[in-house]
Amino acid sequence: MTAVSTTTSQPRTYDTPRQHPRVCVNLRATAGDDPVVLADMGLGGLCLAARLSVDVGWHVFVRFRLLRTQVCEGAGHVVWTDDGRAGVAFDETNETLATFLRTLSRLPESLRELYVADVSDPELAIVPARAA
Repeated sequence: MTAVSTTTSQPRTYDTPRQHPRVCVNLRATAGDDPVVLADMGLGGLCLAARLSVDVGWHVFVRFRLLRTQVCEGAGHVVWTDDGRAGVAFDETNETLATFLRTLSRLPESLRELYVADVSDPELAIVPARAA
């Protein structure tokens, strides 16, 4: 399900500033058999932390359930990497994910952890970009 690189990615920066705030979520997820952490999320994208190597331009698909019934899905691409972390800009999200992220960003910090606790089965697929 997931293609990963065995080479070390060189750190890169993304020069466009974020358009939406990110909220710390620290969700444990999987990318195939590899553990990853969704460190933060926002309407514009997410930050993931993983031992697997990814590179700028790779495609990332995220999916999880909210309250075990609603499916949140999004797709994006890696825009920066740095020491085991990668920034992903969303290219598209379904309405359920967009609503989840809007609600999360508006909640007081004291309630965010409770809201994120309703997330189950988070998983990612990470696919290398095709060689030009």
